[in-house]
Amino acid sequence: MTPRTPAASATPRVSNPTPNSGAGIKKPYTGTGPLLISNKQENKELSFFNLLYTDMGFKNCQKFFQDESSATKGTFTENQFIHFMRELTDLGDYQIVEMFDIFDCDDTGIIGFKSFFLLFSLIAALETGNGKQFLYLHLDAMFELIARSSTATHVTWQEFIRFGYLMGINECDIYNYLSMFNINIFHKISREEFEMYYFVVVDTLDERKKNTKNEPTDGTANFCYDTEEDKRCSIM
Repeated sequence: MTPRTPAASATPRVSNPTPNSGAGIKKPYTGTGPLLISNKQENKELSFFNLLYTDMGFKNCQKFFQDESSATKGTFTENQFIHFMRELTDLGDYQIVEMFDIFDCDDTGIIGFKSFFLLFSLIAALETGNGKQFLYLHLDAMFELIARSSTATHVTWQEFIRFGYLMGINECDIYNYLSMFNINIFHKISREEFEMYYFVVVDTLDERKKNTKNEPTDGTANFCYDTEEDKRCSIM
């Protein structure tokens, strides 16, 4: 299946200010909010990902969500989520619904701002080569989301690869990225292994993004879901 290209390229309706100076995120973070960026430490422009963690960037993201969800009492329904992701990415509806199901961990048919922010932050991180920074901030939240439990200590292989799916990576590529670890897919993966493995995967994605950052883009986030069998895959 080839992901559908949205009818018109668009970026999220969130202001993208350019401060005169800025610094990267310096300490661990466990929630969502404008808590981490100081604009006075280093003379360099912030990436769009880091702008989300400034006071202005976070408030703009929050206001966008509130405006878009005013009729649904501060939540996104599946249809609203599909519409948003059509505008933001080049994914087809099938892939978008799969992503919605991952974030709708309570099976209520809706997602709130916390899940929306995690997803938007992940997309921004991957598009700007800040995937490792995203993991540093939100790895615990993503593990609990994938495990569908705040007390889980292990996940199955099938649960493990769901996070990769959110990043546009198919199962075979995940396995190949982690070939050095000789993983047994029939064994459960601990929280510590989850962290180690995905830092390896995301480091590869960040490096790839840096190598292609000068290539032209149409304004949408490009996720590459390969639905055909990957001949390089040697899982079984």
